[in-house]
Amino acid sequence: MRFIFAALAVICFAVIVKSDVVSTTIPLLLADNINWLNAEDAIVLARYNDSDPVNKLFKSSDGGMTWTDVTSMLSTANMYPPYSPIYVNPTNPNYIYIVGSGTYSWVSTDGGKSFQQSASSLLYFRLRWHPTNPLYALSIARQQTQVPTVYITRDAGMTWKKLRDNVFQYDWGDAGTGDVPTTRIYFITYNEDENIPFNLAQSDDFALTEQIIEAHSYQFVFLDKQMFAMTYLPTEGNGVLKVTPDIGKKYKSFYEAKFPFGDTLENNGYALLDDSTGAVYIGINHGDMDSHWGNIYISDAAGVNYVVSLEHVSQVSAQRLVAYDFEVLGGVEGVYMANVIQNWQSDNDDRNLDLFVSYFTLDNGNTWQLLNPPHFDSNGNRINCAGCNLHLAGYVHYLGKNYGPFYTARNAIGLIIGTGSVGMQLTQNIKEVNTYLSRDAGLTWIELMKGTSIYEIGDHGGVIVLAPTSDATNVIYYTLDYGTTPLKTFVFTQTAVNVANIIIETTATARKFIILTEDGIMFGLDFSSLFPNLR
Repeated sequence: MRFIFAALAVICFAVIVKSDVVSTTIPLLLADNINWLNAEDAIVLARYNDSDPVNKLFKSSDGGMTWTDVTSMLSTANMYPPYSPIYVNPTNPNYIYIVGSGTYSWVSTDGGKSFQQSASSLLYFRLRWHPTNPLYALSIARQQTQVPTVYITRDAGMTWKKLRDNVFQYDWGDAGTGDVPTTRIYFITYNEDENIPFNLAQSDDFALTEQIIEAHSYQFVFLDKQMFAMTYLPTEGNGVLKVTPDIGKKYKSFYEAKFPFGDTLENNGYALLDDSTGAVYIGINHGDMDSHWGNIYISDAAGVNYVVSLEHVSQVSAQRLVAYDFEVLGGVEGVYMANVIQNWQSDNDDRNLDLFVSYFTLDNGNTWQLLNPPHFDSNGNRINCAGCNLHLAGYVHYLGKNYGPFYTARNAIGLIIGTGSVGMQLTQNIKEVNTYLSRDAGLTWIELMKGTSIYEIGDHGGVIVLAPTSDATNVIYYTLDYGTTPLKTFVFTQTAVNVANIIIETTATARKFIILTEDGIMFGLDFSSLFPNLR
């Protein structure tokens, strides 16, 4: 599953070849998540052990099954980076920028085959690669005051030039889309001499000139089809959400988003959840920062007028980030899943007392319905529970407990997997939680295995790998037929471990998986060699 894992991890790879396991042990301490360049190539920063004073750069060319120390490519006066963010260009992964220590940073333009030392004496982070030109990027320098200065590179990070002082937010947005110039840059600018110091501005000439497009805006967000700006209205003393549907247009007009409760958005939390269907989903917390729920609203095609789609949806807020138990079904338009807090009127502060009920929609949020329970369990026994439905754990449970949340993959159309229970609401007893699978976008479900688990989907759904999470295990479970026949098992280690996650390259189309344990041990599993019929 594609979630952030522990910062330090010892890696131990076991590569499956046909019916035998050939294992290669490589002890490493990860300092960063794995950075995938494609389905086979990846890079990561790691150390050999705790006594190693610096990180080293490792590269894999076989889907993460084996790793090679390539730190010598970064060698500069024997200075290796103790902490080095890696920025891989998402549209052209041949371009990589690695932030070093002191005055050292490195650039690759060939997918990590070679690196050149950056000529800049500053270290840059919060990189924003240009959406169409792989040589362009925006960044701020590490040695910064409270109000940053934004810099630009036009040679993939080899050299940098100061672009503008006093910038709180910056992005290329829709630069190079439609009739928007490729040189377009959007800023939140700051002027301490003004009574309201923030403005949303744009420039088409690398900040030689700029135009304020929304006065008093202090935050902006780009989705696929809309741009949003949080704007302070001095005459009313509050903030409103402004939106423009003019993505790809050189000139943009902003409109106030209209909600049933009025236009004002409190500062205690909203989240732009999705706009893949053309309508925008927004989650709004109507309580304080400790509230356990929010309402989800859906917009018209312009993203301006909103109505309630689903109320009392489970959410959690932390450090200005808001996460909802709301999942977009990958590969199928207009299908979503969400968890509603049934006892939302209670004043309890303990999330363990929340009662969760799962819903899904097949018509882009117009109507929501409960999940149909499976008729039989994974042992073939009939499930007898009159008036019951299936309820699955969401993201909030994944954070607080060892439940796998409902999960889909964009390239595995119609598949949904999750952990939960059959009843009137999601059980609070982890011993009653099992793992479930839908093959038809949530219409029907089967119990895939007993107990809680963590899982990952590969090969467009052709391989699903699961590991129990309630107890230590040395066995993984897998299916090659979408759970039609009983799960197969494979012993991946002689010593039982607590599995924290299973990960795969970003497209979820490969047949190679990495198992991460709570102690940081990692195992690689290659299903393409184990099962010749997958070739």
